[in-house]
Amino acid sequence: MGDRYAGAIVIGSGAFEEKGSDPTSGFRDVQGDSGVIVSVVNSVIDGAGGVLQRTSNAQGTPIYRVGLPAGSTLPQEASRFSLITELGPYVANWAVLLARPAAKQDNLVDLLRKLSVNVRRADSIVSLLAHLEENLNLDAVILDQQLLGAEPRAVVKAVLRLSPSSAFVVVGRNAGAIKDLSADIAFVKADDPPDRILMGMVEARSMAARRKA
Repeated sequence: MGDRYAGAIVIGSGAFEEKGSDPTSGFRDVQGDSGVIVSVVNSVIDGAGGVLQRTSNAQGTPIYRVGLPAGSTLPQEASRFSLITELGPYVANWAVLLARPAAKQDNLVDLLRKLSVNVRRADSIVSLLAHLEENLNLDAVILDQQLLGAEPRAVVKAVLRLSPSSAFVVVGRNAGAIKDLSADIAFVKADDPPDRILMGMVEARSMAARRKA
């Protein structure tokens, strides 16, 4: 990647076949639409003075190289603001059901509404199921793990059946009993900032698209 960057991270979906100083030697650049998640990550890295390169190996496996310039780390708050700015236009006008205890519906609701997200709220599992049965064409559902009760896996599978085209994000302390559903839901830790929930919504949207395919 030249002398411009202080270091680089190479990310791939499997072990590299060749060992050496440059594990992506001989790989070719990939052009075309990268998808919204890669686009957002690229914008954040670019804003910090870095670069994200999309390549692939001979088998077509995606390989990413992230160039990291020295001393360019963004302050945490600036990085969060950049991420929210990038995601805002994508989630604008989404219909989102926020299923959380009323006491937790504060900063997240404010952020979503500032981004022109149409927010509906449910503060119990009964209210959640009632909303889903109305067939509201929801773009995303954010579930607080506290509402899932003693059988969280069964509840998550039930809501996935009720609204299969929606993106599902579960917010809690640990994935636990629903860990094996990671192909269908995005899990975000309860103490993560709201921008991480936004990213979870985008990730879960991709999962929902795969369910429909």
